[in-house]
Amino acid sequence: YRCIPKPSRVTCSGGTVRDNTCLCPPNKKRQQIGKNAYRCIPKPSRVTCIGGTVRNNRCFCPANKKLQKIGKNAYRCIPKPSRVICRGGKVRDNTCLCPPNKKRQQVGKRVYVCIPKPSRVTCIGGTARNNRCFCPANKKLQKIGKNAYRCITKQIIRKPQKQPQLKYPINQLKLKQLEVR
Repeated sequence: YRCIPKPSRVTCSGGTVRDNTCLCPPNKKRQQIGKNAYRCIPKPSRVTCIGGTVRNNRCFCPANKKLQKIGKNAYRCIPKPSRVICRGGKVRDNTCLCPPNKKRQQVGKRVYVCIPKPSRVTCIGGTARNNRCFCPANKKLQKIGKNAYRCITKQIIRKPQKQPQLKYPINQLKLKQLEVR
């Protein structure tokens, strides 16, 4: 007889032992940590994901970003394009922001324009700007109520022309003419 040593028992952390072999789940690989001792560790990712997170060999981006492929198994997370169009203002957090002197007006689905704020002044026959009424050159401003004005035609007041002084008043002239005859 010859004595054959018993095979040593294998330990396998995170996996199962079958036929004295450590078997790991598909997403893990076996790593030896001692004589007949193994553990199952995550396989290194085959996916590169810039700005996101790799889970189950896939790249996931934050909610405000979208996935862009940049190579074989390589991705990056880039900002989502704005879904709002804003003419005359700026888009921030998918909202149209207008300058202080303008207000936002919707002109289509997710399309806005920044237009001048309406004046708090009523101006008939002129132009309201910066809460003031401006009249054309040939007109003058007339207040007709609270914050209400109209432009009216300027009345040209002509000074009466001085009559030339005659040497003799008309009555005296007639008398002189009569005397001459």
